[in-house]
Amino acid sequence: MNLKESIIRILKEDYSPAGKEITPNSIIVHKSNPMFRDKIMEEGLKVRAGECYKIFVGYGVKCKPAIFATNSTNKRSWFDSTYDDDIWFIDTRMIPDVKWYKDRHFESTKKHIVTFQDIPKEAITLKYEGTGSSEDILKSWPEDSPNKLQESIRRILRENYNIESLVKRRIYFAEEYVENLDPDDVCKYWKDDDVDSFVREGMGEITRFMTDSMRWVEPETYIEMYDDVYEMLIKLGYRERLEIFYYESLENCNPRHREKFKV
Repeated sequence: MNLKESIIRILKEDYSPAGKEITPNSIIVHKSNPMFRDKIMEEGLKVRAGECYKIFVGYGVKCKPAIFATNSTNKRSWFDSTYDDDIWFIDTRMIPDVKWYKDRHFESTKKHIVTFQDIPKEAITLKYEGTGSSEDILKSWPEDSPNKLQESIRRILRENYNIESLVKRRIYFAEEYVENLDPDDVCKYWKDDDVDSFVREGMGEITRFMTDSMRWVEPETYIEMYDDVYEMLIKLGYRERLEIFYYESLENCNPRHREKFKV
């Protein structure tokens, strides 16, 4: 199996962060953005492939919906998102059928765990109401804190990025997408006047892959970065390449060729 086939196979699979199955402590900890507080109170914790999870894993990967937690009530062990998150305690004694696994994103010595099953609201308790702000957390860190240095680096990246350089360093995403386009798919699934929709879909996919790969991009600036990447891809000629591919594919879809793809 060559590299391209390996990449395609991986992209079609659901990525799982599960390591070894474990028996959790009676009380474990889940942190989340306060924007989800009301929904969690109403419905409990639902498995999902959140933005942080997808960015952590990387571009183009279909993430298996999950719930992440820490197998300890010791604050030093908790996952640090650099935001002032809500803190939820999960009583695992109330959910004995829920299976937990080590989170293989981290070393085996860490306490981070994951499940792929929903957790009912009866089994969770809101222990701390966060503000969702990164400023509150940043101010609370000592000047020599590694977390403070990390956040400062993120800010520098956000404020001083060169969009052309960022896109060109990731241009293989666009090339991989274009190289894997199949002319027969145009014959089978698209109409003669669907070029605009075809191009928008292709440009959107490439842009999402690239933007998702920029792990320092935060949710509140994601749309702005997405738009910048999209515009740069246009300048680099990818919209035109998709249009050319579409029209060339249509030219090869003679009546006999198109007939065999009728649904």
